[in-house]
Amino acid sequence: RHNPTVTTVDKSAPFMLGNGNFAFTADITGLQTFQDQYSPLAPLLTEAQWGWHSFPGKFTLSHALKPYRVRGKLRWYPALSNWDEAKKEEIQWLRENPHKYSLGRLALHLEDAEGKDATFADLSAKKQTLDMWSGRLNSSFVFDGAQVDVESSVHPTRDLIIVRLKSQLLFDGRLGVDLKFPGVSRKLNPDPQDWENPDSHTTQEVARGPGGLTLTRTLDETRYSVKLTSDRELDIQAPGPHRYRMIAPGSTQLTLLVEFTEKPAAPSLPDPEAARADVANWWQHYWMNGGVVDLTGSKHPKAQELERRIVMSQYLTAVNSAGIYPP
Repeated sequence: RHNPTVTTVDKSAPFMLGNGNFAFTADITGLQTFQDQYSPLAPLLTEAQWGWHSFPGKFTLSHALKPYRVRGKLRWYPALSNWDEAKKEEIQWLRENPHKYSLGRLALHLEDAEGKDATFADLSAKKQTLDMWSGRLNSSFVFDGAQVDVESSVHPTRDLIIVRLKSQLLFDGRLGVDLKFPGVSRKLNPDPQDWENPDSHTTQEVARGPGGLTLTRTLDETRYSVKLTSDRELDIQAPGPHRYRMIAPGSTQLTLLVEFTEKPAAPSLPDPEAARADVANWWQHYWMNGGVVDLTGSKHPKAQELERRIVMSQYLTAVNSAGIYPP
């Protein structure tokens, strides 16, 4: 009874999907289509526990150590004598590296009947519901007179996003999914994505076919792999650097799986229906095998709101804090 539903954008609170080790923030379309509708303080990101990057530099902690006498013995600790020292190149590098980065962005590609790309204003009847029982984010809207339904979820044990699209626009090739990759911004916070310097990183095709593609990404000394598969034959295009577009003309439904891995990509990904079932089964087990607070019998006017916040906190704990490392 506490599944959140929105019909307008909350600029500071996009929905989040994840499994504790991997997280994906989604806009009101169910993917990461309209970043400009959200606050710069709430960027649409895809991140993993293993996703760390360092800018080039050969500094070590020894550059920041200072001697202190402790209980009669000389000890070395990283410290600053004054704030001016924080401006030194080696200290700035140590403070900023390593850092998290975004693995990539999944966005809807929408074209109207004249081939013009959609703007946010072109979407109507927007509705989005997070089904916490099944771990699925269900989003819908109308574009160019056609209904579009998007189901998004994250696999419980793999760094894998599952996307299901339903629309007549798929049949005409006017609805698809864009997979694009940023570099790492020197600014880092609040948004580590750099879309302005495509030459600062590389995207190498390992394999491409009608069923999907496999990529290797390189950002300085950081490398990771991306594998995409589909339940339909795809027309895969590359409209720009570090960018791929997947469409499936002749279909009205399409399911994509996109996995990010620190090591080389797996030979194959799960069956789409099995992956969707894994998500639902994990979340149902989570809710059925933990503590639950039910304030139904309370007469306090704020009881329902308190219960809602408790349930939402349980969901966010699983998404953000149930990983292999302590939160």
